[in-house]
Amino acid sequence: MKLASVRFNDSNDDRIPAPRRAEYQHVLRQAIEACRPPGEAWTVVTHEEQNATILTFDFSRSTKAPRSLTFQPEGDDAAHSGLFRTACQFLRVHWAGAIAPS
Repeated sequence: MKLASVRFNDSNDDRIPAPRRAEYQHVLRQAIEACRPPGEAWTVVTHEEQNATILTFDFSRSTKAPRSLTFQPEGDDAAHSGLFRTACQFLRVHWAGAIAPS
């Protein structure tokens, strides 16, 4: 089984500042790897509003148009399990072939 390629594009000006960006990227990579059909290439672009209360993640699968997930991190735990669950649900709803994480 070929694993999915996951790339994070940090070229945008409104990206989430490090080290929080690395934490969110780690969680999103786990969600993609848990839900993805094998062999797909993914790109994720992270965005943060100026007030830092709303995060947006643009998910692109292969050459398909991106789909955006908006997330409000307030109330999420230190392991970002709320983001993980939300991202998994988002992926299952928006991408044909996505599987429920085990």
